[in-house]
Order: sequence, then C-alpha cells, then structure tokens
Amino acid sequence: MCRYVRRGSKRMALVHVNNGYPCLQYVFDISDMEQKNNFCNLILWQYKDEYWEAVTKALERFDVSCDKGLQDQMEDIAAKLAKDYWDDYHNQIMY
Repeated sequence: MCRYVRRGSKRMALVHVNNGYPCLQYVFDISDMEQKNNFCNLILWQYKDEYWEAVTKALERFDVSCDKGLQDQMEDIAAKLAKDYWDDYHNQIMY
C-alpha cells in the first residue's frame, strides 16, 4: 500500500490462534501510518445512518441488544467475544 509507520507509534498486540496455539500478532492503527510518494488511495468504510438496518441485522448473530445504540452494541459484542475467547483459551494463555 506504499505506506510506512510513523516513528514512535505504539503497536497493538492481537491474540490469534496459529496451528492450534495462541500467539501474538502486532499491528498499528491506520492513524499511525503515513503515505509515501507513490501511494495507493485507501478508502475507509464509514458508517452512515442509512446502513443502520443492514448493520444491526448482521450483528444479530452475536445475540446482543441494539436498544442502546450501535456504539454500545459494538462494545457489548467486543466484551462478549473477549470473554468467550478467554473462556476457550485461558488455560493455554496462562501456560
């Protein structure tokens, strides 16, 4: 994508499973990136109110209420997924 990471940026560790073992993958936020001269335009998806019905329908599979709005729903989904992941892999992570 002809981009580089700004000096001093902090990386984030994501836990994922590789060949059945949890490991860390380090990533940077897009806001920590700069474009080089020969850059490709990066088109970021942006939420619009007109997407509300399609987005909430897609998020129903997580069995989390959307009564408090999309932001709270996304936070609840993230918390639920983190808990499920911890429940599944905490023994391996602690090992």
